Amino acid sequence: MAEWLMALVLKTSIRLRRIGGSNPPPSVSLIKTKQMHISSGYKFIFIHIPKSAGSSMTSVLRSLPPRRGSLIDDIIIYMNIKRHAMKLRGQHKHAKAKEIRAMMGNYIWEKYFTFAFIRNPWDTVVSTFHWWKEKSSKFQHFLERYNLVKDMTFDEFLRSDTGAFYVNEKLTDMFDFISDENDNIIVDFVGKYESLDKDFKTILGEIGVKSVALPWENQAAKREDYQKYYSDEARRLVEDRYSKIIKKFGYKF
Repeated sequence: MAEWLMALVLKTSIRLRRIGGSNPPPSVSLIKTKQMHISSGYKFIFIHIPKSAGSSMTSVLRSLPPRRGSLIDDIIIYMNIKRHAMKLRGQHKHAKAKEIRAMMGNYIWEKYFTFAFIRNPWDTVVSTFHWWKEKSSKFQHFLERYNLVKDMTFDEFLRSDTGAFYVNEKLTDMFDFISDENDNIIVDFVGKYESLDKDFKTILGEIGVKSVALPWENQAAKREDYQKYYSDEARRLVEDRYSKIIKKFGYKF
């Protein structure tokens, strides 16, 4: 091994030990940046789409027993985090698949099991409506938009810029989280909120973990069934806006 590479391995391994102690953590990048959910030990990348029980899954994934991964993988992940440090400061835990792939490179992306969870778009919009009215005011940088939304009816919200273009605080739609610039799905597995327990068991099996019960985190207060919020016109509006994910994954109102 070349001297420069040996020096890099030694330097990086020391830094990784400082992060994770004698046993490197199951997700160096998740602990280091709190943005991207990547585990070199379990070899997965989790795309956390808002409103799809991602906080509950993250809680389980963070609590997995430490598993030592490839030192080379750790070095690549660490160096990519360092290389993209300024960009990561502007990133959020809800990074899109194409953003993570661009930051981590094809070597990590193609080697690791990548997955995400989606949710019925009509249900997602109702949940987003309640998030803006009940939770967004906790964040200083959302106060201006919260003040625009707080007194809106659901129909008014749906026709507003916030209702039209946001999933919670993210200016995007669900399909954009899991696709590339040509609308190709680029993750290995897409689970559904509606079959959460079954699909999460599939995820755990893929990464070599026995079944673990999912806790419910960030659970919203009980509300009426999402269908009761919609007029025929409002239903069609969401169908048009989320047509890609509805058609691709067979969602029905």
